[in-house]
Amino acid sequence: MKTEAKTARPEKANPASPGTPPEAAGATSSLREALYRSLLENSIDAVYLLSEEGRVLDVNRVACAMTGYTREELLGLTIDDLDPNYPSRGFVEFWNVRPEGATVLFETLHRRRDGTLVPVEVNGIFTKVEGRKFLFGVARDISERKRAERSLRESETKYRTLVDVLPVGVTITDASGKILETNRMSERILGLSREDHAGRRIDGTEWRIVRADGSPMPPEEYASTRALREGRLVEGVEMGILKEPGETTWLTVNSAPLPLEGYGVAVAYSDVSAPRRSEEHVRSLLREKEILLRETHHRVKNNLQTILSLLALQMDEVSDPESLARLRDLSGRVRSMLVLYNKLYDSGDFGRLDLREYLGPLVREILGIFPPTPPVRLETEVDGVVLDARTLSSLGIILNEWTTNSMKYAFAGLPDGVIRISARREGPRVVCAYEDNGPGIPEEAVGPGNGGFGMRLIGLLAEQMGGDCRREGARWTLSFPADDR
Repeated sequence: MKTEAKTARPEKANPASPGTPPEAAGATSSLREALYRSLLENSIDAVYLLSEEGRVLDVNRVACAMTGYTREELLGLTIDDLDPNYPSRGFVEFWNVRPEGATVLFETLHRRRDGTLVPVEVNGIFTKVEGRKFLFGVARDISERKRAERSLRESETKYRTLVDVLPVGVTITDASGKILETNRMSERILGLSREDHAGRRIDGTEWRIVRADGSPMPPEEYASTRALREGRLVEGVEMGILKEPGETTWLTVNSAPLPLEGYGVAVAYSDVSAPRRSEEHVRSLLREKEILLRETHHRVKNNLQTILSLLALQMDEVSDPESLARLRDLSGRVRSMLVLYNKLYDSGDFGRLDLREYLGPLVREILGIFPPTPPVRLETEVDGVVLDARTLSSLGIILNEWTTNSMKYAFAGLPDGVIRISARREGPRVVCAYEDNGPGIPEEAVGPGNGGFGMRLIGLLAEQMGGDCRREGARWTLSFPADDR
């Protein structure tokens, strides 16, 4: 039988093999030690070598810096001295149930020499060498990370608290319009839980929304969808959320894009149902007031017209010139009030009127009472001054007295007459001037203690208006406070 020769293959060098020369083994051991020490000292984290009982066997300089101990001091300590969360007994039990090569990653605390605690993340491996158990652990100081996490938690808590105490509803969406977050007020306003919100989109068909006029509002008009589509702030969109039959919650909505990855828009909305109901109630009351005032003015106008008709009938039966003159004066005063109520009724603003709409028509009405000879021309220069009905009533009666006096006394013997009226605003007061082209009323007729009822009436009404009335020849000037409401 032939024996085939086997070619011997050279074995790989084994630093630990028995055949290694002593000097080579020593060199290899030194290299290992140098590499181990280099890795240990150049690590950016604290490195610990612990026995199976939890006693410190070796450390690097980072561990010394982290704990405040010297290397010699650390080598005399156990896990009890360094970690309040893992005493020696628990440490031994923890590792006894784990096989060789098992690794762990956990967070704990390390106690410094001065007693302060440092949060650390530990990455450990359980191993055996020459039958002995060891734990090789790397501890990283995570103080900054913990501070960042704490700051993040605080910010999140502040954000959530702030959002939940806001008196407005808040909704946050993703970039597609799906609802991600809501606050408590949104649940109260819309009557939907956060879970219900989370199952909806801002443009979903579940929403029943109407415009301010009650017509259906399409999703493309919502503030939220517009902000998402147009990438800008959309403010003041009024909409109604239909709930139960006949129940509508009215909202004023603002929405803006959220410049964060994965987010879409933030929507804020206020419930304006109560103010809207109040406004509708006020509008209803105002409409009722307008109807009442219109009816009141209509009745006053009719009553004044009846009085004028009665006065006209009375004047037809009176032949005494003095009595006829008194009735004509009275008719003019009533007519001035009738003109005012006619204008107020036609204006739509039943409490205030522009002087331009009142003075000219009033004087023309008064002139119509008197015979057309001589002809009288009216010239007016009136600014747009708005006054209340009470002031206008007093002013109208005063103007009636001026005009009546002109028609009685100013134009006798003249081929024609001219009456000039002006009214303008001068600071906080209104100045109204009246004059004719006649010789003026004799001083003895209007001096103290003299003058008829008309002259006394002018003074009383001017005083009632808070104004003063002066005369210079044929020119009267009345000044009174403006109505600044």
